[in-house]
Amino acid sequence: MLPFMTMLQIPWHDGLQYKVDALGFRHMNNFLSLARDRDTGSVYPEADGSPTVAYTPSTFDRASIQAGVVAIAKICYIQGATELIPPVRSIPSFKSDTPASERNIDDSGFSIWITQLEQADFTKALLVSGHQMGSCRMSKTKEQGVVDQHGKVWETENLYIADASVFPSASGVNPMITIMAISDRIARGIAAGLK
Repeated sequence: MLPFMTMLQIPWHDGLQYKVDALGFRHMNNFLSLARDRDTGSVYPEADGSPTVAYTPSTFDRASIQAGVVAIAKICYIQGATELIPPVRSIPSFKSDTPASERNIDDSGFSIWITQLEQADFTKALLVSGHQMGSCRMSKTKEQGVVDQHGKVWETENLYIADASVFPSASGVNPMITIMAISDRIARGIAAGLK
């Protein structure tokens, strides 16, 4: 994982703690709890026409992310992680020097920490979003979306969109292959139109 992605996930307590954590970066790994949003946000224009994104994960969606964080912590603990740093400032990191071969998911200290993590207020957790999809939907009519089936922006000449924003909705999985396929299809259409 890129350094900024890992360090972004480390809760800030004070400058010294953060520097010490940064020094240990080469021994760290970062895991993401990815969840498909059930609930939505919106994009709307400001008075000056600039777009504004309004999105706060719902209680349901935060619970899904939290369950993923708990599952990741259990996997890392059993596999021998020496320190687990949760994305919530109110929960201290969990440290263990017990060899992986001697660990059990029901170890008392770890179980207590997992319970704290399960009960943590994830409205205080650092959450990030990636692979935004469907913000410029592909559609059959201009009333239903931003681009036509060829990626061309409705009522605009020579402007095409060829990324995840043309999805009709979020796919719920990593969209890399689908993005490549849609982008390739749109690019080939543009190239054919230039001949």
